[in-house]
Amino acid sequence: MPRSPRHSQLGRFFIVATPIGNLADLTERAKQTLESVALIACEDTRQTGQLLHHLGFRTPLLHLDQRRQLTLAAKLYHDYLARGLDVALVSDAGTPAINDPGGQIVEALLKLARNDDERLEVVPIPGASALTAALSVAGVPAERLVFLGFLPKKKGRQTLLKQLASYPELGLTTIVCFESMQRIERTVADFQSIWPARYGPTANQNVQLIVLRELTKLHEEIWRGPLDTWQLTEHRAVKGEAVLILDCRNLT
Repeated sequence: MPRSPRHSQLGRFFIVATPIGNLADLTERAKQTLESVALIACEDTRQTGQLLHHLGFRTPLLHLDQRRQLTLAAKLYHDYLARGLDVALVSDAGTPAINDPGGQIVEALLKLARNDDERLEVVPIPGASALTAALSVAGVPAERLVFLGFLPKKKGRQTLLKQLASYPELGLTTIVCFESMQRIERTVADFQSIWPARYGPTANQNVQLIVLRELTKLHEEIWRGPLDTWQLTEHRAVKGEAVLILDCRNLT
């Protein structure tokens, strides 16, 4: 892909969005970037390898171990970027560093570059994102929202849920999270427990829930309704992940 004027001897670090389900959503710029870089750091080399096979080229891949992001950042910097080689970062699906590995790597790389009195170009290659795709069709305000990513399974979960109780009064009336369909029953039940103590027993009738699953895929599904009417039993056997959006405007 065409190069912009360079102000550093370092290679560039590209943050590349990949499809969340429909391969046709991969941009031409993303394809050019993935083909031109010296290395792609990715969550799952098999999944990214399948994407590259579909695109018809091979670029070396390096597994991104979320538990060793700082070690990986040092390797990327010294073995590639410091030698003037461009590197791309991808997640399994969507935009990296949005509740996916990557944010810590970017921070570490920028610090390493500063220590060498260098300027690292971190270049976004935008595209698919489950978060923005869901918000675009939800019909809720997105100016002031709270994005939770995946809720903690244990440690910190109850503390976070208690904090959510007061968010509507602060003007934070749109709450978004990701969840596995295998755990969605528990998460919706937790959300149903938050507001009645503060706003009365009918509070959950005034909170709109939007559940979006399989976005951009063949069996895309969007469910909308009051929080207290979610039919959990109908969805127990469904696999995959979903985006949950809570519209709390009518609580205040």
